Amino acid sequence: GVEADEDPAYSPGHPVTVTHQYEMLELHGLEGQGVPPNAFERAKPHMEGVWFWVGDVLTRFPLNLIVPLVVYAAMMPLTWRMWNMQLGHAFELQIPRHRQEWELALQIQGDFDGTVGCFYPMLLISTTAPMQVLGMTSTSAGGIESVLSTSAMLDVRSQDFFDANCKMVNAIIDATKDTNFPLTPDDFESPTFHGKDDVGHVQCLNYQLTHMYRNDVFQQYLLTSNLLQELWEQLVSPNNGAMLTLLFPKMDPFSGDAFSLVKILRETLRELSWGDQRDSTVTRLNTSMLNASNDTAISGRLLASEMRAEAEIDMGDRNGTALHGLTFMTFSASSAMMDTIEVTSRRLPVAFLICVLVCFVVIAFSFGAAFIPFQLCLTVILPITWAYGAALYIYEDGVLEWTGVPGLSPTGKPSSGLVWIAPVFTLTIMLGLALDYAVFLFTRIFEFREEGFGDRESIQLGLAATGPIITAAGGIFGVTFVSLILASIPLLNHMGFLLVFGIFMDTFVVRTILVPAVLSLTPCINYWPKQMPEPQYLWL
Repeated sequence: GVEADEDPAYSPGHPVTVTHQYEMLELHGLEGQGVPPNAFERAKPHMEGVWFWVGDVLTRFPLNLIVPLVVYAAMMPLTWRMWNMQLGHAFELQIPRHRQEWELALQIQGDFDGTVGCFYPMLLISTTAPMQVLGMTSTSAGGIESVLSTSAMLDVRSQDFFDANCKMVNAIIDATKDTNFPLTPDDFESPTFHGKDDVGHVQCLNYQLTHMYRNDVFQQYLLTSNLLQELWEQLVSPNNGAMLTLLFPKMDPFSGDAFSLVKILRETLRELSWGDQRDSTVTRLNTSMLNASNDTAISGRLLASEMRAEAEIDMGDRNGTALHGLTFMTFSASSAMMDTIEVTSRRLPVAFLICVLVCFVVIAFSFGAAFIPFQLCLTVILPITWAYGAALYIYEDGVLEWTGVPGLSPTGKPSSGLVWIAPVFTLTIMLGLALDYAVFLFTRIFEFREEGFGDRESIQLGLAATGPIITAAGGIFGVTFVSLILASIPLLNHMGFLLVFGIFMDTFVVRTILVPAVLSLTPCINYWPKQMPEPQYLWL
């Protein structure tokens, strides 16, 4: 090969020009020798310009070691912040800021009681526990499931049920006393109680009097009696086996307080439904069913009688009310959103890792290079964490709030954080874009190396060949998303910032600085196990 450093006319540190390379080849009489036909001609347009010079500088030792270390050290706080990410959620994140409708909704919520000022009510249902909740499944041992289900049927038309429902509401009131959202009897609505007593609990109604007031022939002409009957028909199931209690919390239904209330409701209702003996009851029932799985139908029916008696003893509430199978459950927009966010938080990283694994394996097989995935971890995965870390600093910690730009400021007091759905929409987009630019650059580097250029020379030429295109494409793509940062909806601001920051970082830092430097550190493993031809053209 021809070593450019042997030529006294070559001065290290300065860009190599096409004229100088021709002179160098003619000087040694090697023009066209050892280089595949037309390889030099194809590379000649890329042997000048700023990107050719940048490739020369970044692939020199020790700059190719110092530059990555400086970049990773500077971005380490962003990666660290990303690992402490908590997905944000609030109704306010999804609507235009400073809109009159939102201000009016907040005013209504503050000026009127819960039944009017509540955005979304929460439903509390009192009903018979399904077999799946018990942890039991269908069996052919003499119809055990049907016997138990029949024996545990609930009828809300009793004073015992009225008392149990009132105790459930009072337990919720007690559980929220020391929170930021203490509930009062005025926040609930049910046919089983009205008003409050001296200690702040609901005043439970008498079932017989209520029934008479609703159905007595003389009372039917009273407006209040008709209203009570309408309430009963709306909140009680047609078969009288279930009843709804409405809860009207005065809060943002998607806020942290709303999610905390959902957790309190679930824990309180679970305790009231099963008491302290739930686990032992389910274990004994399941064990009995398992032992009888191969018995005859007669022994199955005998076992069912025993299990029914055991259920009648253990399935009352913890306060001793003899309502077999009574269970309390809750549903609301808040609980649905909370579960969606929790599932997303748990499954999105797994889905992302699977996507990354598939992409990396495909790329490694395509190039025939086993170590490309490790290089992509440093130049693709880590830079993605920088974008989310920066977004958390801005939208949760408020580091740019001093600028006064709404699109770069947190939402709410305290901050609602980075909206949970933003990573769902942006994570794979940023991964795809980074891999696209990486494959584009790697392809050109591999092509130059296969044509006989040296390791560093191939990186320099690859950067010079793709730098203008990647810069222009990334710049245009990033600018198109700047408008999202200027939008009035916080959700769009968050998504726009993530895309703009990620695209610009990948375009101007990763692809132009990190990748050339990282690839030049260990050129011997860039292509392994693929065999590359002996370098025929060297000048760096």
